[in-house]
Amino acid sequence: MNKDIKIKELFKDIYGVYFQELNQEYLIDNSEKSHSNKCASCGDKCISYSKRQDLPYFKLTDNIKTLVIAESPASGEDINKLGYVFGWEQFGKPSKAIIKHYENYFFKLLNLNREETYITDAVKCYSHKSNFSKAFKNCNQYLLKEIEILEPKKILVISKQSSVIKFLNENKEKYNYEITIIPHPSNQNIGKIPTVSELFIKIGELNHNEKWIRIGNEINEEYKKFRNKLNQ
Repeated sequence: MNKDIKIKELFKDIYGVYFQELNQEYLIDNSEKSHSNKCASCGDKCISYSKRQDLPYFKLTDNIKTLVIAESPASGEDINKLGYVFGWEQFGKPSKAIIKHYENYFFKLLNLNREETYITDAVKCYSHKSNFSKAFKNCNQYLLKEIEILEPKKILVISKQSSVIKFLNENKEKYNYEITIIPHPSNQNIGKIPTVSELFIKIGELNHNEKWIRIGNEINEEYKKFRNKLNQ
């Protein structure tokens, strides 16, 4: 089996035969926004079982070099409704301001390659921070299976949860990956850096204002340092 098939088989194990996925336009039929057959093995033991759950997107699986791991899907108490990782399912809609913000973060600031990046959650159903460690104990087998299938060389972790960091460190030698903890893309001072620097430079050039151009270049230098640190 290729990686695409293996990942889909994994999500069948997690959510049951009838899980929903996204198409290449990052969209899903609005009439089909619920799962009817979640993983039976989670029902009696996982505190997060009845909360929102991931909506997987399988376009990029063949040549994954970077795996980005967030904590859990979007919050929600409505049973079996779909959650998302950072609105990743709508990255094809540039008119959305929040999507532009995340695109700046992942593909400009961090300089990640779209074709080599896979984004997932450590816990596949929404988990409040007070319940996260318990939920992760039930769910970490699925995260490990994703790592095993995709074979990433680098893992970027958007989490301060010690249970996730410890788990990834315990397995990094076996699966041969490096771990870097990165800020959450909602950090406005980080995610908007490319946009802000470009704005300073363009306005400075239009108004022949050397100070603004210098500020824009200084901002660029700061995020280049951050990116270089990430690639060390």
